[in-house]
Amino acid sequence: MFFLKRIHYFFGILSLSIITGCQPPVLNEETKDKYNDFIIARADNNYSLSAKDLYDRIGNSTILSKGGYLDQTTIKKILDSLVVDSLTGFEADKINLRDYYYDYWNYRLRYHDYLMQVFLYEKVFSQVSADSLEIVEYYNKRPDLYTVEEQLDLYHIFISKTGLKNSADSVYYKSLSEEEMNKVHEDYTRKIYQILTFGEPFQNVAFRYSHDEISRRGSGAVGWTTRGIYIDPFDSVAFSLKPGQYSEPYQDKDGWHIIYMNDYLPAGVIPLERTGVFESARQNLLQEKSGRLNKLIMDSLMQNLNVLANEAIMDTDIYLVDDSVWGGIVNGIDTIDAKEIKNYEHAYRKRYLIKNTDRDMKKVMLNEIGQRYVVLQAARREGLDTIPRVVEERERLWHLAAKSVVEKNKFDVSWKPSEEAVKAYYDERRDQYIVEKPLYVKYLTVSDSLYAEFLRDQVLAGMAFEDIVNADFAKNMKIKIVDLGYVGQGDVDSVFYHVALGTPTASVSSVYKTDRGFHLLKVKDKKQSVDYHLARGQIITQLKQDYRIQKLQEFQDRVFGEYHVEFPRILKTLHLKPYQYRIR
Repeated sequence: MFFLKRIHYFFGILSLSIITGCQPPVLNEETKDKYNDFIIARADNNYSLSAKDLYDRIGNSTILSKGGYLDQTTIKKILDSLVVDSLTGFEADKINLRDYYYDYWNYRLRYHDYLMQVFLYEKVFSQVSADSLEIVEYYNKRPDLYTVEEQLDLYHIFISKTGLKNSADSVYYKSLSEEEMNKVHEDYTRKIYQILTFGEPFQNVAFRYSHDEISRRGSGAVGWTTRGIYIDPFDSVAFSLKPGQYSEPYQDKDGWHIIYMNDYLPAGVIPLERTGVFESARQNLLQEKSGRLNKLIMDSLMQNLNVLANEAIMDTDIYLVDDSVWGGIVNGIDTIDAKEIKNYEHAYRKRYLIKNTDRDMKKVMLNEIGQRYVVLQAARREGLDTIPRVVEERERLWHLAAKSVVEKNKFDVSWKPSEEAVKAYYDERRDQYIVEKPLYVKYLTVSDSLYAEFLRDQVLAGMAFEDIVNADFAKNMKIKIVDLGYVGQGDVDSVFYHVALGTPTASVSSVYKTDRGFHLLKVKDKKQSVDYHLARGQIITQLKQDYRIQKLQEFQDRVFGEYHVEFPRILKTLHLKPYQYRIR
């Protein structure tokens, strides 16, 4: 009775464990939403990662792009990398980006670009509009923008002899005579034409069968073309078609062709009613209006441009100046540093074919750079730097730049091993580089030189040593075959070794004589020794990789400890659909 109670108790606990989700789940597209609260990683700063979060992150990547199962080892590796990435973000929050000149400079450049885009949108692009009457009037005034030559939008199927000979049935096609090939070539093309007559879309047939690799990738699309682009009789065939028609197969010097005419434009002005023309006119009109408004605004802003130059660098080769040295101050507010001037210097030297810019050129450069700051100053005066989306983007860019600093500090990218370390690595693994027994050799011995030459001819014709022994012609020959396996210079006599060394892999040697008879050597394999100088570059690469892996592991161990990372639950496995079918 006691025993039965213990059994009931055990199965009760087991059932409860399954019901409460203590068993590792199998995660897939259908079950993932059940595990939104199934926490598989947690750390300080209120960080947690659920099984569903993990699935979504992996599902949106090309990991296992063809679909299938990820095992626990792979899941753990991906999980660790996701947690490390998040903790790297926490580390980035500790970074004062201004302490890292180049990273801060790049952040500032990206943020300024974004703020200028916001200014142009708010003050220029969003301020212009165009109604239908304006668009029609613009279209009528600018026929030059909408006048075209007669042209066709074409698709194409091309069948060539070369394409057939490189197909899955290449053996068959290569076996045909020229006359047979000509007939098969035409018959094959007409079968494809018959598929079109059955109603299969031209694009599908082109993608499946065309031998024109460039157009085939676009389902046979040639695009818009005018007369005279392609060789005759292409034009006469193509321009005889009506939209939606395809041609009979025709042949030229390259092969057989079938053309489909998708659309037609007569010479002259494209009608406004045609798809896309009205929208094109609208965009062109808005662009012209935006350009005029932008010029008015910029002309007004540039009237207030005043750049104070740093006289100490004006007569100096700017490349000799430290990047962080100030080069100019714009309207008493923003500073231009030497790095910004250097970005213009190369173009000026190339334009004027000079070795160094003079002070007048530097002043022009400073004014060009200053125009950018005038726009930024206007954006700040308008309060555009305080609107939510700009603040959010500024914080995002700052965080990315700070995270980049952390990433770069995980290990020293310039690190390389000492010569002593490289040599020690080579010496410790000398047996991997120096092959004591490099040659795998079999040899055959007969007593007569004429027999030996005859047997060599048989081996060159494809016979194996063992087949020769059993052949009828060898019944009266005394043939000895020995498989030595891998040998080194000390294992055989010097003549034998040098003959083997000079024989190509998988080939047979010339006949050579010793006091034991006449011999043929067959070298089945050769292993190459690698001396230190040849191995050095490979070893340096390996040691750099080992160093990087070690430092990344040290970073992971440190942040896992510092942020008290825990993995409270595990996943049994995870199943992914093929990438193109995943929900994204």
